[in-house]
Amino acid sequence: MMRRSFASLLAAATLLGGGPARAELENAVYGGRAPGATGYRRSTVAIMLSPGDYQPMIPCTGVLIAPNLVLTAAHNFDGAHQPVSVEFFDDEGRSRAMRQVTGKRLHAEYKDDAYTNDIAVVSFAGSLPTGYAAADWSKNPAEPAVGDSITLAGAGLTQNKSYEGLRIGTMKVDGTFPSHRLFSGAPDETKASGCSGDSGGPAYKGTAEAPVIVGLVAAGQYKDCSNFGWVGFTAVAPYKEWIETAIAELGARPAPPR
Repeated sequence: MMRRSFASLLAAATLLGGGPARAELENAVYGGRAPGATGYRRSTVAIMLSPGDYQPMIPCTGVLIAPNLVLTAAHNFDGAHQPVSVEFFDDEGRSRAMRQVTGKRLHAEYKDDAYTNDIAVVSFAGSLPTGYAAADWSKNPAEPAVGDSITLAGAGLTQNKSYEGLRIGTMKVDGTFPSHRLFSGAPDETKASGCSGDSGGPAYKGTAEAPVIVGLVAAGQYKDCSNFGWVGFTAVAPYKEWIETAIAELGARPAPPR
């Protein structure tokens, strides 16, 4: 799911003392490509949500931080939408395996209307499928700086206006809002951007083989993803202690041997 437009996020920045406000995003990694045999594919998953007003179930996106835990955006679970299952993908971005969700933790100070603390962790049952692994978050570098290149991974709508599995694309960081633990990305020459279903998806730095999670998709272009608009991200580094607490509460399983 991807709600909120980054335009309204920026419009409310003055009200928040320079940080973004909330908005609604409509569609996935728009203009993206299949992940291939990369760390992006091994660590990025979809979370299928209970239908609510939608039929059938709709996806949002998350990233593995332990063999049974997924980091994502808290706003994915607003209202009637609740996590049902976790979906894993192959190198072409196609569905390969599913696991049932067993629990979740949302940040206690998450506020939908204020666009703050938009972070959550979901647990799932069963073993981690072979060929998948948690991405690095505990050694997270400093928050991204303006001009940095990031890789966005998501399971949302594509330029074909359909959910086609996992896609990746690159963007450039074009704004930072440290007091609100947020940063923004704008399309680069590839013109990839976020769309509905990318919410909670990771922004990676590092290499394709060893990606590092630096952000989670929180907001994006309103209604028409073909505008290749900005994407707003929750910065992960400031939430290191909260993530560690959520992991302890939900109970991380040991990583399988490689």
